Amino acid sequence: MQIDPTFRAYVDHLDLNALTQSEDVVYVVDEQMNLKAYNPAWETFALNNNGASVLEKYPLGKSITAAFPEKIRTHYVNGYSQALKTGDRFDQDYECSSPNQYRLFHQIAYPLPAGRGLVITNHLVVTGEINRMKYAFGPKYRNADGFVVQCCHCRTVKNQADPERWDWVPSLVEHPDIKTLHSVCANCLDQYFPDLI
Repeated sequence: MQIDPTFRAYVDHLDLNALTQSEDVVYVVDEQMNLKAYNPAWETFALNNNGASVLEKYPLGKSITAAFPEKIRTHYVNGYSQALKTGDRFDQDYECSSPNQYRLFHQIAYPLPAGRGLVITNHLVVTGEINRMKYAFGPKYRNADGFVVQCCHCRTVKNQADPERWDWVPSLVEHPDIKTLHSVCANCLDQYFPDLI
């Protein structure tokens, strides 16, 4: 585990060896949502999913709230804040598929004693083949400013020629375009965030 030394006293009661060895992505935030610890699976998942920039953007001490697209940030911040306030855990399913594999994860945010922060685990619960029509990347996926808009959950891409449509473009999952904006598609909003509709 990578742990901020100033925060170690708040996590020493945890089985840090088990968290280090876990295949689940596990990280710890303080009550201001600043990253205070993470396990090797956090780094491995980022590197295996073209997320090297995530490791640079979110070192220890950095707030994780900016990692959530604005459209769903309130949902997560409210859920985490409620868990800190009540001591009850916060649960959330989300899809994060690879170019060729459907992957559904379950996140649980467990409050630390005295509301000092949260231990957040991300467990792969369903995996299988991608059952979507595949599309090749082309100009119809760039908006007027030249950006690609990708769903941060299912990783489909907004078809600018038909803005209600989000397509599966495997090449953009495997090699994200440098000019990518993240949002949430209508299907993921309906399935995972009905409170935001």
